[in-house]
Amino acid sequence: MRLLSQLVDLQFLHRPDVFRRDALELTFQIVRRDHPELALLVQNLLQGIPLEAEQAESGADALQVRLQRTQVTAICLALHQHCAVLTQARGNAAPDFARECIVVFALLRDWEELEASDCCD
Repeated sequence: MRLLSQLVDLQFLHRPDVFRRDALELTFQIVRRDHPELALLVQNLLQGIPLEAEQAESGADALQVRLQRTQVTAICLALHQHCAVLTQARGNAAPDFARECIVVFALLRDWEELEASDCCD
């Protein structure tokens, strides 16, 4: 039964409009300094009710993202900006830079997937 629950969680999290709480928190941290209006949008999403109570128990607290396409596009652009700043500030040689970039690029990919989907208002 637990395996079935985990499979349902995985399928559920593959929807482009469903983000894990930690992904939204990271998005908030990245955009809040330079884009406070976008940070407020993300913060409001974080105040939402998780989609399934069982996921909070497993640590996979998932929230549905309901934003306009222009807002999602603005978040994508802010994440692209952050990647450019990382590259200029730290250079490509530092191991911490590589890890941080991988995480930010994965986050950006999730937002771009939402932007390309039919899930935006």
